[in-house]
Amino acid sequence: MGGEGGIINKPGQQTVFGQMESYDPSQDTWQSHAAMPTPRHAVGAVTIGDWVYVAGGGAVLGGGVQSAVHEAFTLQL
Repeated sequence: MGGEGGIINKPGQQTVFGQMESYDPSQDTWQSHAAMPTPRHAVGAVTIGDWVYVAGGGAVLGGGVQSAVHEAFTLQL
């Protein structure tokens, strides 16, 4: 869920993103899902039933600014 990447020393080439992916160990495959509405990295996440709860994380590169956003998702596999 989410992440950050790019070339740190090149302005405009770094980004925080909101991708969502899931791994199926029985098939050894990854599946992409709709991105989180709020891109961020270094999130906390937990599953309860069919829901994935994603809280916090950094809204900008490097973690100097933390988000208070809490979003919940269901994944259709």
